[in-house]
Amino acid sequence: MQWCDVPRAKGDYMAGYQRVLNEKRSVALTQYLNLSPKNIVPGAIIVAIDQDYIDVKQSGDLVEITIREDNRTFDVNY
Repeated sequence: MQWCDVPRAKGDYMAGYQRVLNEKRSVALTQYLNLSPKNIVPGAIIVAIDQDYIDVKQSGDLVEITIREDNRTFDVNY
């Protein structure tokens, strides 16, 4: 995150437009995508993530991307 960030809504901090993570939707989407490698998510998904929170594994034509939750706060300590 050297040049950008899209904050999630947290408490009274509502800047940005990213939705709060909904665990039920996340599980349902994961289940759908795991049903078949041909299943896709309609529309574009753009993910900007700090490299410390992502793992990429490639096996032939298949690429597996794992993104860990970023639990950092919006507190700025100068």
